[in-house]
Amino acid sequence: MTWPLQRLSLLSLVAAAVVQATVEDDSSSIAPTEVEHAQQAWADALIDIAAHHRDPDLSGDGYKDLASKFVDTLYAYATHSVLFSVPEFPERQFRISAAGAVSYLIGGNAEFPEDDGFALRNWKSVRFENAGISQSGGEALAMGHYFFTDTDDAETKMEYSFGYIRDSEGALRINLHHWSMPFAGHNQSRDLGVTREEVEAAQESWAAELVEIGTYSSKGWAYRERGRQFIDTLYAYGISNVLFKPAEDWEPRFRSTSDAALAYFVASKDFPEDTGFALKPWTTVHFKNSAFILEGERAWAMGTYTFSNEGDEEYVAEYVFGYIRDSNGGLRINLHHSSFQRGGSQGVADWQVFSSISESDVVAAQRAWCHGFALIGAAHEAGNDYVAHAARFVDGLYAFAIHPVLFKPAEASEQPFRLTRDAAISYFIGGNQQFPEDGGFALQPWRSVRFSNMEVTVLGDEALAIGNIFFEAEGGVQTKASFTLGYVRDENGALRINLQHSSFPHEDFRGQTTFKPVTQGEVAEAQRAWGDGIVRIGELSQNRSLYAARAIRFVEDLYAFGERPVLFRATDTSDGHFRSTTEGALSYFIGRSTEHPSDEGFVLRPWKQVRFNNSGGLTLVGDRAHAMGVATFTDSQRSEMQVDYSIGYVRSADGALRIDLHFLSRPYFPEVTQPLLQAAESSSAIGSVVWWILIAVIVLVVLALCCLLVACGRVPWRPAPSSKGLEASPFQSRSGRGYMQSPAYSVLPKFAFNGGHHASAAHAHVSDLGFSPTDGAVHNLMYVS
Repeated sequence: MTWPLQRLSLLSLVAAAVVQATVEDDSSSIAPTEVEHAQQAWADALIDIAAHHRDPDLSGDGYKDLASKFVDTLYAYATHSVLFSVPEFPERQFRISAAGAVSYLIGGNAEFPEDDGFALRNWKSVRFENAGISQSGGEALAMGHYFFTDTDDAETKMEYSFGYIRDSEGALRINLHHWSMPFAGHNQSRDLGVTREEVEAAQESWAAELVEIGTYSSKGWAYRERGRQFIDTLYAYGISNVLFKPAEDWEPRFRSTSDAALAYFVASKDFPEDTGFALKPWTTVHFKNSAFILEGERAWAMGTYTFSNEGDEEYVAEYVFGYIRDSNGGLRINLHHSSFQRGGSQGVADWQVFSSISESDVVAAQRAWCHGFALIGAAHEAGNDYVAHAARFVDGLYAFAIHPVLFKPAEASEQPFRLTRDAAISYFIGGNQQFPEDGGFALQPWRSVRFSNMEVTVLGDEALAIGNIFFEAEGGVQTKASFTLGYVRDENGALRINLQHSSFPHEDFRGQTTFKPVTQGEVAEAQRAWGDGIVRIGELSQNRSLYAARAIRFVEDLYAFGERPVLFRATDTSDGHFRSTTEGALSYFIGRSTEHPSDEGFVLRPWKQVRFNNSGGLTLVGDRAHAMGVATFTDSQRSEMQVDYSIGYVRSADGALRIDLHFLSRPYFPEVTQPLLQAAESSSAIGSVVWWILIAVIVLVVLALCCLLVACGRVPWRPAPSSKGLEASPFQSRSGRGYMQSPAYSVLPKFAFNGGHHASAAHAHVSDLGFSPTDGAVHNLMYVS
């Protein structure tokens, strides 16, 4: 298709839109026709950018200037917070700055390297199809589909929610733009994604193969070859770096090669400490998963596994496994860390009697939504009246009775927009023949639901929030959706939802999404920040309010709670090792939790230094990193404690690294070495024992040398006058040439006897040394210890 060289400029289009958007009656309310004109201006300006990009002769790099003017003129970034969610790049979908919006349109921004320019994809037309327009005071909301047609006449259908406000000139500006792809079923965009069933199958294979190795060994068969097959088929050695930390702390503690891993399971002369974990033999191995992370072609599982032997004895260990796909589509283990356990409606004007909505009001409303949503599933599972629960949920939290509501659910595709109360209820519980696609999203049931707000903007008695919502099912599997929520007050001052646009993060529909890769330096910096944070919290250990506040910031800044599932395994606690919430992690760090009463507060010792040594390995894969090694914690008494760790880092939407895998365990040694280990853990006991042993050795050496010298006649002796207060030595040298004198000490030991067998013993001892005691001298011997 050819494009005319003379086109309306963007500025002329915007000027036309401003004229059309002028309010003739000076009212601040926004008319539906104004919204439609603003949408047409948006479409025309986007096509203008695409045309200038296709035909540089129009104005060279003019498309870049047009894109900047597009954002500056049509969006409200200069005067208000703008909530903008793009349909691609699930880790960086929120563009709350003008630069982020421009980058999505034309790319070329180093901060967003994944952007290749949505507006540059040869679009030739854009058509809006509004499902509904809602007006409230000085704001208008629109929801529906827009259709992008390219130069090959291929059409792309997408969903939108737009929010509009007036600027100081009376023109409409966009302060909300949520963009999503129509829902087409979870499996369509995750054909290659690892499933929970695949992980469980891989665990069953691991357990069966481990038992089989022991069977081969007991029967005298080729168990080493079976062990090699076990390593080569289930682990990712030769495909990827593998981080493997066995439960026992044999040397080497970390098994970075297939040979070292094989030795742990079947023993090897090259690793003399290994006795062959798989050779017990075990009769059964049972996995109990506490939580999963399923992310594309990678997955992680955390929990406990129980090993049973022929005597029906059971041994329980805790684990985290990481899996990747191989070239054949099978799962391979690239992370394995194991450790044994230690112990009537009103008008808008009437609403002004209430205070403006605050961010805390929005958070409280979101919590109420989560609670009501969970009750629907719980009632259904218990056989109670879940229909009544759903009706109360919608009636109590949505504004259908008092205000138009724009509702676009995440899983609706045939009828994606639900603008009535009954349509909304149907989405949550199904059973409505008018919406046959609805299976009842709230009936799964979900174990928990939580919101993570990326941005909240308040406009008097209205509020908008954008971010992610996480639905956690039984077994810890979580589903993430992006949301935009709008709130208004009802006649009682409570918040009601008048806008909800939810969508599942859609992988780049043009191909593989790219992310800024994690570097080794970033991991080192993240570990330094973690160690410094532990020390700083401990410095405030005498002031609970201060250290609690700092600990909350520590967890929120360094962990990915609220963004994604986090696998967190605590050490030095007797209950609840696995913590899936921010509160559970905080309890481990600072204690005093009713849910985890055994937590004493790991950081309150306090620690003066934390050192990381990634001796187990470091893997960098795209926007992820995994580190394994030993962390050394030093307290104020210079006592040290070592902890084995596996820590996973992921790049968050803001570009920072955050922890989504935290597995710490104390070093474990077999029972034969436990007494030594326990003694070694007491630095004061070590110091005391070594000190007294050293003193005893010195005394014995001095005594032996003195006796040897005297016996050889090398020490002269002469009497000291008793009148001078000096005690004469009772022994003469064998040469009889005098006596030794010393007012303060004697090189020889002194004895004190009072006759009888004591004297005889002394005579015998002296005779053995070759001395001739003078008469009565032996009775004056004194021993000084």
